[in-house]
Amino acid sequence: MRRSAARTPSKTALVWRERRESFAELDAAVNRVAHSLADRGVAQGDRIALYTHNCREFVLAYFALARLGAISVPINFTLTADEVAYILRHSGASGLIAEDALTAEVEAALKQLNANDFRVLGWIGLNGLPITTGWEDVSAWETHADATAPGVPVGGDDPIQIMYTSGTESRPKGAVLSSSALIAQYVSTIVDGRMTADDIEVHALPLYHCAQLHCFLTPDLYLGATSILLPTPDPATLLRTIETERATKLFCPPTVWVSLLRHPDFDSYDLSSLRKGYYGASIMPVEVLHELSARLPGVALTNFYGQTELAPLATVLAPKTSSPNPAPRVARPSMSKPAWSTTRACRCPPARSAKSCTAPRRPCSATGTTRRKPRKPSAKAGSTAATSASWTPTATSPSSTARRT
Repeated sequence: MRRSAARTPSKTALVWRERRESFAELDAAVNRVAHSLADRGVAQGDRIALYTHNCREFVLAYFALARLGAISVPINFTLTADEVAYILRHSGASGLIAEDALTAEVEAALKQLNANDFRVLGWIGLNGLPITTGWEDVSAWETHADATAPGVPVGGDDPIQIMYTSGTESRPKGAVLSSSALIAQYVSTIVDGRMTADDIEVHALPLYHCAQLHCFLTPDLYLGATSILLPTPDPATLLRTIETERATKLFCPPTVWVSLLRHPDFDSYDLSSLRKGYYGASIMPVEVLHELSARLPGVALTNFYGQTELAPLATVLAPKTSSPNPAPRVARPSMSKPAWSTTRACRCPPARSAKSCTAPRRPCSATGTTRRKPRKPSAKAGSTAATSASWTPTATSPSSTARRT
């Protein structure tokens, strides 16, 4: 974001509700929030959870924490209080920034934990609810006098996020994502997704999920593209926003694409500005691809496949191979991820064998997964070495790759 602010300071970076911010304005706001968090004791290596629907405050907090070398922990806002408490405890969170409408779940979760472990409790007043005692309104953090960048050196191997998996088969795992892993991820999505600085994208899927956050929003800010942020993927709001903002780019899972096609007013909206469409998270029915191609003929469709531990993009079906045709279609590995067919020379253990794999992994994947409450980083705060006691190496870490080869 800092580079985009230097290149195109006056260009619109983020649109949230009635507010439109340039890259220079957004960059300064992030710096002010970072200094406010530092004044409250947030330091490199600290884990701060984000529990909210999509909003501008999520974006500010995410980048502010990264600039401090602190580790953001996004939490699915549909989780129960017990599940939220598990992630807070498991990640070793020492702070929580939450939306006012999620008060009941937050308070119930905090009752299961030691309140003294949380040095920061930030309140996002999205819905105008009265603030609860003990919480701070995060809007006040933007009033900090210092709008310069914090002078915290963040290394390539330093973790800056713990992104939790869905936990559909077991307890959620926390994938530790380093600065280098995410930069490699952004470059891959930009190149493989044919993204450009003149894109205007609507972001409606949850930012707690790695797809919307790391495949679309952050790459757009990295490029200097314009992002329109919506709280939810409501079909009518999405269609209206595409038309009014002349959006050129949109990501949706198949279910949301179907909801747009089935909206009774779909054909009454002017969607001619859309040039790039993306889908992922589940299989896209061929019939839906046919319908999308017929009703949005100017949109080139790309499929992204990945997983949280891969930071997350793994393979890509480009527009030519993503088109609905009877010929066999094969996804190709993304630029930063090698892939092999297991019918050839897969090096994975038998228990991990499948039709394809992405091993041996590169440092562009997760550093590892958290295994217990992390210890406070010591001498070299935030570095991989300093946090080695708090995460378990996976096939994605250089050390495990070395052992396997």
